[in-house]
Amino acid sequence: MFPSAEGGGVSSPIVSIETLQDLLDASMAVASPFTRSLEGENRTAHQVEEFINATRNVTLAVVRRNGQPHAVPVIGGCIDGEIYVTVSPGSVLANCLDRSPEIAFTVANLVHSLIGSGTAKKVGRPSESAELCERLDCASPLGKFAPDGWNGFVYTVHSRRLFAW
Repeated sequence: MFPSAEGGGVSSPIVSIETLQDLLDASMAVASPFTRSLEGENRTAHQVEEFINATRNVTLAVVRRNGQPHAVPVIGGCIDGEIYVTVSPGSVLANCLDRSPEIAFTVANLVHSLIGSGTAKKVGRPSESAELCERLDCASPLGKFAPDGWNGFVYTVHSRRLFAW
């Protein structure tokens, strides 16, 4: 269970396109006037999912043990409202996530941006999650979620806040 976008309640992690839409709506409801002005027309969960899959590059930010920030681009994908990312074993990112699952993330291109915060949870290696990785391959415009032979870790992102414009 994760804190809700409203800040006080508790909600389940994103597991469907409908709950992704609910999170977008709840985040917008508590956004500052400036953030609301950036969003223009509200983005739908389907648009956000398509944007993540088309862009593929997700920047994850974590905090190192010494308190210093660390941000790194990873491969991302989204199916059924759930966001997935790649993490290389032994990397600074993997070590930080082992210590604390708290993350901030962005997905951006020249026109649109998605920003969020939440937690990351290890799903497993592609070799252990073949069906999931096949679905992520199909969602990718490149036909592959991760490079052939890569056997790092796939994580799911459980968002608390999510803004798209």
